[in-house]
Amino acid sequence: MKTIKPVLLITLLTLLLAACVRPAPTVLPPSDAMTQAAVSQPTAFMAVASNTPVQIDPAAPPEASATQPSAPDPDPTGTAAPVDGNTPIPTNTSDVIPTNTSAFSPTPTLEGLDPLIAFGPAQIADYFQTNSNWLSPSNALPDTDNIRLMIQNDEMLVTGKRPLFDTWYFTWPTRTDFYLEMIVDSDQCGGKDAYGMILRGSASGDPSHGYIFAFSCDGHFLFRRLDSSDPYSASELLIWTESEHIRGGSDQINVMGILAEGDTFTLYANGQQIAVQFDDFYSFGRYGVFVSSAQNQGYTYRVKQILLWDLD
Repeated sequence: MKTIKPVLLITLLTLLLAACVRPAPTVLPPSDAMTQAAVSQPTAFMAVASNTPVQIDPAAPPEASATQPSAPDPDPTGTAAPVDGNTPIPTNTSDVIPTNTSAFSPTPTLEGLDPLIAFGPAQIADYFQTNSNWLSPSNALPDTDNIRLMIQNDEMLVTGKRPLFDTWYFTWPTRTDFYLEMIVDSDQCGGKDAYGMILRGSASGDPSHGYIFAFSCDGHFLFRRLDSSDPYSASELLIWTESEHIRGGSDQINVMGILAEGDTFTLYANGQQIAVQFDDFYSFGRYGVFVSSAQNQGYTYRVKQILLWDLD
Protein backbone atom coordinates (compact mmCIF):
# COMPACT_ATOMS: atom_id res chain seq x y z
CA MET A 1 0.00 0.00 0.00
CA LYS A 2 1.50 3.34 -1.07
CA THR A 3 2.20 6.06 1.42
CA ILE A 4 0.83 9.51 0.73
CA LYS A 5 3.59 12.05 1.04
CA PRO A 6 2.04 15.52 0.91
CA VAL A 7 4.56 18.33 0.61
CA LEU A 8 4.13 21.73 2.11
CA LEU A 9 5.43 23.91 -0.70
CA ILE A 10 5.60 27.56 -0.08
CA THR A 11 4.73 29.65 2.95
CA LEU A 12 3.43 32.92 1.64
CA LEU A 13 4.89 35.17 4.30
CA THR A 14 2.46 38.01 3.84
CA LEU A 15 -0.29 36.85 1.52
CA LEU A 16 -3.81 37.31 2.87
CA LEU A 17 -5.16 34.06 1.50
CA ALA A 18 -4.25 30.41 1.38
CA ALA A 19 -4.89 27.48 -0.93
CA CYS A 20 -4.77 23.76 -0.51
CA VAL A 21 -5.54 20.90 -2.80
CA ARG A 22 -6.17 17.19 -2.71
CA PRO A 23 -7.38 14.53 -5.16
CA ALA A 24 -11.07 13.70 -5.20
CA PRO A 25 -12.30 10.16 -4.53
CA THR A 26 -13.96 8.25 -7.30
CA VAL A 27 -16.33 6.26 -5.08
CA LEU A 28 -19.36 7.35 -3.10
CA PRO A 29 -18.83 5.48 0.20
CA PRO A 30 -16.24 6.63 2.76
CA SER A 31 -12.70 5.57 1.96
CA ASP A 32 -9.09 6.39 2.59
CA ALA A 33 -8.98 7.68 -0.95
CA MET A 34 -10.04 11.07 0.39
CA THR A 35 -6.55 12.37 0.88
CA GLN A 36 -5.27 15.92 1.05
CA ALA A 37 -8.45 17.90 0.51
CA ALA A 38 -12.07 17.64 1.31
CA VAL A 39 -14.86 16.93 -1.15
CA SER A 40 -17.45 19.47 -2.15
CA GLN A 41 -20.96 20.00 -0.82
CA PRO A 42 -24.30 21.79 -1.32
CA THR A 43 -25.23 25.40 -1.03
CA ALA A 44 -28.21 27.12 0.60
CA PHE A 45 -30.41 29.71 -1.13
CA MET A 46 -31.83 32.83 0.44
CA ALA A 47 -32.29 36.59 0.28
CA VAL A 48 -29.48 38.82 1.56
CA ALA A 49 -29.03 42.32 2.87
CA SER A 50 -28.48 45.00 0.23
CA ASN A 51 -26.39 47.33 2.41
CA THR A 52 -24.17 45.02 4.42
CA PRO A 53 -20.68 46.47 4.98
CA VAL A 54 -17.63 44.40 4.22
CA GLN A 55 -15.52 43.75 7.28
CA ILE A 56 -11.77 43.96 6.75
CA ASP A 57 -9.12 42.89 9.25
CA PRO A 58 -6.07 45.19 8.93
CA ALA A 59 -4.07 42.84 11.15
CA ALA A 60 -4.89 39.66 9.27
CA PRO A 61 -2.17 37.04 9.71
CA PRO A 62 0.06 35.93 6.84
CA GLU A 63 -1.15 32.91 4.94
CA ALA A 64 0.37 29.61 3.91
CA SER A 65 -0.28 27.58 0.80
CA ALA A 66 0.05 23.84 0.51
CA THR A 67 -0.87 21.48 -2.28
CA GLN A 68 -1.15 17.71 -2.27
CA PRO A 69 -1.83 16.28 -5.70
CA SER A 70 -2.82 12.65 -5.73
CA ALA A 71 -4.10 9.95 -8.02
CA PRO A 72 -7.70 8.70 -8.04
CA ASP A 73 -6.82 5.36 -6.48
CA PRO A 74 -7.34 4.75 -2.73
CA ASP A 75 -3.61 5.05 -1.96
CA PRO A 76 -2.25 7.81 -4.15
CA THR A 77 1.30 9.09 -4.15
CA GLY A 78 1.48 12.81 -4.56
CA THR A 79 3.93 15.45 -5.64
CA ALA A 80 3.59 19.05 -4.69
CA ALA A 81 3.19 22.18 -6.80
CA PRO A 82 4.29 25.65 -5.67
CA VAL A 83 1.99 28.56 -5.01
CA ASP A 84 3.05 32.05 -5.92
CA GLY A 85 2.66 35.10 -3.75
CA ASN A 86 4.39 37.60 -1.53
CA THR A 87 2.02 40.45 -0.78
CA PRO A 88 1.87 42.73 2.25
CA ILE A 89 -0.95 42.81 4.78
CA PRO A 90 -3.21 45.82 4.10
CA THR A 91 -2.95 48.76 6.44
CA ASN A 92 -5.65 50.86 4.77
CA THR A 93 -9.01 49.09 4.90
CA SER A 94 -10.53 51.53 2.43
CA ASP A 95 -8.50 49.82 -0.28
CA VAL A 96 -10.54 46.64 0.02
CA ILE A 97 -14.11 47.81 0.59
CA PRO A 98 -16.46 47.43 -2.40
CA THR A 99 -17.73 50.64 -3.93
CA ASN A 100 -21.16 49.12 -4.55
CA THR A 101 -22.84 46.88 -1.98
CA SER A 102 -25.93 45.95 -3.96
CA ALA A 103 -26.56 42.26 -3.36
CA PHE A 104 -27.46 39.54 -5.81
CA SER A 105 -31.14 38.66 -5.36
CA PRO A 106 -31.94 35.00 -5.94
CA THR A 107 -35.49 33.77 -6.25
CA PRO A 108 -36.80 33.76 -2.66
CA THR A 109 -37.85 30.53 -1.02
CA LEU A 110 -41.37 30.20 0.38
CA GLU A 111 -40.28 28.22 3.43
CA GLY A 112 -37.18 27.52 5.43
CA LEU A 113 -34.44 29.64 6.97
CA ASP A 114 -34.17 33.32 6.10
CA PRO A 115 -30.91 34.54 7.72
CA LEU A 116 -31.97 38.19 7.60
CA ILE A 117 -34.96 37.40 9.77
CA ALA A 118 -33.09 34.94 11.97
CA PHE A 119 -29.84 36.86 12.48
CA GLY A 120 -30.25 40.39 11.16
CA PRO A 121 -27.68 42.06 8.85
CA ALA A 122 -24.59 40.05 7.92
CA GLN A 123 -21.30 41.17 9.47
CA ILE A 124 -19.11 40.11 6.54
CA ALA A 125 -20.18 40.33 2.90
CA ASP A 126 -18.42 39.67 -0.38
CA TYR A 127 -20.16 40.97 -3.50
CA PHE A 128 -17.09 40.56 -5.76
CA GLN A 129 -17.01 43.99 -7.27
CA THR A 130 -13.91 46.20 -7.58
CA ASN A 131 -12.35 44.80 -4.42
CA SER A 132 -13.17 42.06 -1.94
CA ASN A 133 -11.94 40.18 1.11
CA TRP A 134 -10.18 37.73 -1.23
CA LEU A 135 -7.82 40.28 -2.75
CA SER A 136 -4.47 41.48 -1.51
CA PRO A 137 -3.59 45.19 -1.70
CA SER A 138 -2.04 44.45 -5.10
CA ASN A 139 -5.28 42.75 -6.20
CA ALA A 140 -3.60 39.34 -6.34
CA LEU A 141 -5.63 36.14 -6.52
CA PRO A 142 -4.26 32.59 -6.78
CA ASP A 143 -3.50 31.14 -10.21
CA THR A 144 -1.48 27.98 -9.63
CA ASP A 145 -1.21 24.51 -11.10
CA ASN A 146 -4.13 23.53 -8.88
CA ILE A 147 -6.57 26.41 -8.49
CA ARG A 148 -7.47 29.74 -10.01
CA LEU A 149 -9.67 32.48 -8.59
CA MET A 150 -10.83 35.34 -10.80
CA ILE A 151 -13.20 38.23 -10.14
CA GLN A 152 -15.19 39.52 -13.09
CA ASN A 153 -18.69 40.87 -13.65
CA ASP A 154 -19.40 40.95 -9.89
CA GLU A 155 -18.68 37.23 -9.50
CA MET A 156 -15.76 35.15 -8.26
CA LEU A 157 -14.86 32.32 -10.64
CA VAL A 158 -13.34 29.32 -8.87
CA THR A 159 -11.51 26.79 -11.07
CA GLY A 160 -10.12 23.42 -10.04
CA LYS A 161 -7.36 22.93 -12.58
CA ARG A 162 -6.46 19.31 -11.96
CA PRO A 163 -8.83 16.45 -12.73
CA LEU A 164 -9.88 14.42 -9.68
CA PHE A 165 -8.29 16.92 -7.33
CA ASP A 166 -10.04 18.68 -4.45
CA THR A 167 -8.83 22.20 -3.82
CA TRP A 168 -9.59 24.85 -1.20
CA TYR A 169 -8.59 28.46 -0.69
CA PHE A 170 -8.93 30.32 2.62
CA THR A 171 -9.73 33.94 3.21
CA TRP A 172 -8.57 35.68 6.39
CA PRO A 173 -11.46 36.01 8.94
CA THR A 174 -11.41 33.61 11.92
CA ARG A 175 -14.75 32.82 13.54
CA THR A 176 -16.25 30.43 16.11
CA ASP A 177 -20.06 30.33 15.82
CA PHE A 178 -21.66 31.69 12.67
CA TYR A 179 -24.02 31.22 9.78
CA LEU A 180 -22.21 31.17 6.43
CA GLU A 181 -24.04 31.45 3.13
CA MET A 182 -22.75 31.23 -0.44
CA ILE A 183 -24.78 31.77 -3.61
CA VAL A 184 -23.38 29.80 -6.53
CA ASP A 185 -23.97 29.40 -10.26
CA SER A 186 -22.88 25.83 -11.07
CA ASP A 187 -21.95 26.85 -14.66
CA GLN A 188 -21.08 23.96 -17.00
CA CYS A 189 -20.73 20.81 -14.90
CA GLY A 190 -21.50 17.12 -14.70
CA GLY A 191 -21.48 14.18 -12.29
CA LYS A 192 -19.41 14.84 -9.19
CA ASP A 193 -17.97 18.16 -10.31
CA ALA A 194 -18.29 19.87 -6.96
CA TYR A 195 -18.35 23.28 -5.33
CA GLY A 196 -18.60 24.47 -1.77
CA MET A 197 -16.86 25.83 1.28
CA ILE A 198 -14.33 25.01 3.96
CA LEU A 199 -14.84 26.36 7.48
CA ARG A 200 -13.19 26.45 10.90
CA GLY A 201 -9.97 26.09 8.99
CA SER A 202 -6.37 26.04 10.15
CA ALA A 203 -4.27 29.06 11.02
CA SER A 204 -1.95 30.56 8.46
CA GLY A 205 1.19 28.50 8.00
CA ASP A 206 -0.21 25.32 9.54
CA PRO A 207 -1.15 22.15 7.63
CA SER A 208 -4.70 22.61 6.44
CA HIS A 209 -7.65 21.32 8.43
CA GLY A 210 -11.33 22.20 8.71
CA TYR A 211 -14.81 21.10 7.67
CA ILE A 212 -15.76 20.72 3.99
CA PHE A 213 -19.35 21.29 2.88
CA ALA A 214 -19.97 20.70 -0.82
CA PHE A 215 -22.58 20.19 -3.54
CA SER A 216 -22.11 18.11 -6.66
CA CYS A 217 -23.51 18.80 -10.11
CA ASP A 218 -25.72 15.71 -9.86
CA GLY A 219 -27.58 17.06 -6.82
CA HIS A 220 -25.74 15.45 -3.88
CA PHE A 221 -24.12 16.98 -0.81
CA LEU A 222 -21.25 15.94 1.44
CA PHE A 223 -19.81 16.96 4.82
CA ARG A 224 -16.25 15.94 5.68
CA ARG A 225 -13.72 16.77 8.39
CA LEU A 226 -10.26 17.41 7.02
CA ASP A 227 -7.95 16.44 9.87
CA SER A 228 -4.62 17.26 8.27
CA SER A 229 -3.09 18.02 4.91
CA ASP A 230 0.39 16.97 6.04
CA PRO A 231 0.09 14.03 6.13
CA TYR A 232 -3.39 13.95 4.70
CA SER A 233 -6.15 12.45 6.82
CA ALA A 234 -9.90 13.01 6.78
CA SER A 235 -13.06 11.71 8.40
CA GLU A 236 -16.32 11.21 6.49
CA LEU A 237 -19.08 12.78 8.57
CA LEU A 238 -21.71 12.63 5.82
CA ILE A 239 -20.98 10.81 2.56
CA TRP A 240 -22.45 11.98 -0.75
CA THR A 241 -26.20 12.13 -0.19
CA GLU A 242 -28.86 13.14 -2.69
CA SER A 243 -31.22 16.00 -1.80
CA GLU A 244 -34.36 17.17 -3.56
CA HIS A 245 -33.56 20.70 -2.38
CA ILE A 246 -30.38 20.98 -4.47
CA ARG A 247 -30.83 22.16 -8.04
CA GLY A 248 -28.76 19.68 -10.02
CA GLY A 249 -27.24 20.24 -13.45
CA SER A 250 -25.41 22.98 -15.32
CA ASP A 251 -26.19 26.68 -14.98
CA GLN A 252 -28.15 26.22 -11.77
CA ILE A 253 -28.30 28.76 -8.93
CA ASN A 254 -27.97 27.20 -5.48
CA VAL A 255 -27.56 28.82 -2.10
CA MET A 256 -25.43 26.88 0.37
CA GLY A 257 -25.86 27.62 4.04
CA ILE A 258 -24.24 26.21 7.16
CA LEU A 259 -24.99 27.09 10.77
CA ALA A 260 -22.04 26.30 13.04
CA GLU A 261 -22.89 26.48 16.75
CA GLY A 262 -20.47 24.70 19.06
CA ASP A 263 -20.40 21.04 18.05
CA THR A 264 -23.58 21.29 15.95
CA PHE A 265 -23.57 21.87 12.18
CA THR A 266 -26.89 22.43 10.44
CA LEU A 267 -26.70 22.23 6.65
CA TYR A 268 -29.04 24.07 4.29
CA ALA A 269 -29.77 23.97 0.57
CA ASN A 270 -31.79 26.83 -0.86
CA GLY A 271 -33.19 27.69 2.55
CA GLN A 272 -34.17 24.13 3.44
CA GLN A 273 -32.49 22.12 6.18
CA ILE A 274 -30.92 19.01 4.66
CA ALA A 275 -28.85 17.59 7.55
CA VAL A 276 -27.61 18.08 11.11
CA GLN A 277 -24.19 16.75 12.09
CA PHE A 278 -22.40 16.80 15.46
CA ASP A 279 -18.62 17.05 15.77
CA ASP A 280 -16.45 18.84 18.32
CA PHE A 281 -13.00 18.46 16.75
CA TYR A 282 -12.57 22.07 15.55
CA SER A 283 -14.25 24.94 17.36
CA PHE A 284 -13.03 27.97 15.37
CA GLY A 285 -11.01 28.98 12.32
CA ARG A 286 -11.04 30.53 8.87
CA TYR A 287 -13.39 29.89 5.98
CA GLY A 288 -12.85 29.59 2.25
CA VAL A 289 -14.02 28.13 -1.05
CA PHE A 290 -13.72 24.55 -2.31
CA VAL A 291 -13.71 23.00 -5.80
CA SER A 292 -13.27 19.54 -7.27
CA SER A 293 -13.07 18.79 -11.00
CA ALA A 294 -14.35 15.25 -11.40
CA GLN A 295 -16.28 15.17 -14.68
CA ASN A 296 -14.83 18.20 -16.46
CA GLN A 297 -11.17 19.12 -16.45
CA GLY A 298 -10.75 22.67 -15.20
CA TYR A 299 -14.28 22.81 -13.76
CA THR A 300 -15.25 26.40 -12.93
CA TYR A 301 -18.17 27.64 -10.87
CA ARG A 302 -19.29 31.20 -10.16
CA VAL A 303 -19.76 32.62 -6.68
CA LYS A 304 -22.25 35.46 -6.69
CA GLN A 305 -21.85 36.40 -3.04
CA ILE A 306 -20.70 35.11 0.32
CA LEU A 307 -22.22 36.38 3.57
CA LEU A 308 -21.31 35.59 7.16
CA TRP A 309 -23.39 36.22 10.28
CA ASP A 310 -21.22 36.24 13.39
CA LEU A 311 -23.07 34.51 16.26
CA ASP A 312 -20.29 34.72 18.89
